[in-house]
Amino acid sequence: MLGNLTTRPLGNHSFTLSGDNMRTYFILYFFVSVFFICGCATSYSPISKLESIGDAESKNADLIAVVGIQPLGDNSRFKDTAEENKITILKLSVENISSDFFSIESKNIYLRGIPDNEPISQLSPHEVADRMSLATGTYWLWGLLWLGYTETTNNETSSLWLPIGLPIGAINFFRARSTNNSFEEEITQNAFSDVELLPGEKESGMLFFNRAGGIKYNLVISYTDSSKNKKEIIIPYKL
Repeated sequence: MLGNLTTRPLGNHSFTLSGDNMRTYFILYFFVSVFFICGCATSYSPISKLESIGDAESKNADLIAVVGIQPLGDNSRFKDTAEENKITILKLSVENISSDFFSIESKNIYLRGIPDNEPISQLSPHEVADRMSLATGTYWLWGLLWLGYTETTNNETSSLWLPIGLPIGAINFFRARSTNNSFEEEITQNAFSDVELLPGEKESGMLFFNRAGGIKYNLVISYTDSSKNKKEIIIPYKL
């Protein structure tokens, strides 16, 4: 009896391995599968508790405002997609240092271009998550990878083919989708929200802009006091 192991990678090409080494190749296949399952689709590392980078501060009689770049931590693939899509995530902190209270609406926080004064509105967390999401559909290409075993007994040949790439693709697909969901959930929960700041209170959160780094802007925070007077505080900042 002669046993042969055949693989068919991404197409109709195939090659045959000696049955004497079948156990060795099955062990090898096991470890290769574990490697791809564990290494292809990335897991997600939370970012909201990371300290901002390159902080700038502005202060008036009402508020102290501090803004910096929100690091993406160990999430290298999100860093790549942010760079490709020219998305910058900022972390803003605003503290009330007066005896009055102030209302801040997130929609009234924006970038103003220098020197053209062009207003640049924020992106929503959903838009950011959509643009920065990891590709998931390509993992199903693993389904084209099959493992075959051919056995010849008394001049009769039988074959068994298994879609070994399918579980690899499925596991990585669901891991990537879970990573995307975790990212969107975190940035949605930690986006800077509308707030009423009482004396001594402090609020912080993320801001999202479709702008590349290396350019200087004014970050404008418009707010109203208890008498409904409109005010603003400006932080010059280079993304």
